[in-house]
Amino acid sequence: MKETASVVMRVDKNFLERIDQKCKRDGFLTRTEYILYLIRNDVAENRAV
Repeated sequence: MKETASVVMRVDKNFLERIDQKCKRDGFLTRTEYILYLIRNDVAENRAV
């Protein structure tokens, strides 16, 4: 069975606009895809330390 989790965040509109700009710049299709990419990289960096 696959374990899943939900995360709910309250963020301001400026934060979402910055995320959208970075998504487009880096070639991601969705905001969620970009955020998951950032999380994966952070986890990988923490494991390497």
